[in-house]
Amino acid sequence: MQRGFSTGKDELSNLSAARTGPAVLDATGKYNEPKFLEQVQMMVENAATKAKIKPDMLKYIMSCDNVIRF
Repeated sequence: MQRGFSTGKDELSNLSAARTGPAVLDATGKYNEPKFLEQVQMMVENAATKAKIKPDMLKYIMSCDNVIRF
């Protein structure tokens, strides 16, 4: 049975922490990872670069149009 995706070694080797933001040791010896929103923003910027989206269009896409307060 043919699946719609592959988990070959080449594809798995392309996955790395450097693409989503490296975990860096800080002065206290603890790993300092980017926060969730920072990781999402890094991934969106990476995807936009690969999709050849212009920076001004990306800024428009990422801008907030509405804020709902409860």
